Amino acid sequence: CGGLSSAADGDGQPQEEGRSEREEGFLWWTFALLWLGGTWPYQSILQAQAYYEAELPDLAFLVLMTFSWPLVAGHAAQVLSGAAKAAGFSRRVLGACCVNAAVGVAFLLQDAAPLSPGGRRTAMTILAALVALAQLLLEPALFGLATCSPRGSATQAMMVGNASAGVVVV
Repeated sequence: CGGLSSAADGDGQPQEEGRSEREEGFLWWTFALLWLGGTWPYQSILQAQAYYEAELPDLAFLVLMTFSWPLVAGHAAQVLSGAAKAAGFSRRVLGACCVNAAVGVAFLLQDAAPLSPGGRRTAMTILAALVALAQLLLEPALFGLATCSPRGSATQAMMVGNASAGVVVV
């Protein structure tokens, strides 16, 4: 885990050696902000369903199907094939960040464009599929990295980042 080591303190709890409180705080905020950025498109599409409900009554079902099944199949394929290891950490994170940035811009553009209900449904379904792809790349990579923190503070920070993304989108 990249030089993180742990030792047991007097209570038998793991503690990181040589890590100051300032470094811990920096690590916590880094993971929180990383995951806030990583889940912003996800939260945007989930929360946009209520916005488009009058125009697209079946959007919630389409987004659920577009998010859920590709993620399940993709995670299973990654685990069984070892594709995630072959792609490497940096490629997965950079690829996901690029996809998320493109989806963020496309999400705003499709809302401003004069699309028919069918066109908007197609655009939202494609954007949901791209967000699922980005999540498929980013989630295992960052949670895997977060497990290197023996106290679990990085995973906690990622959950705070996810919740913050939901609040920021509203």
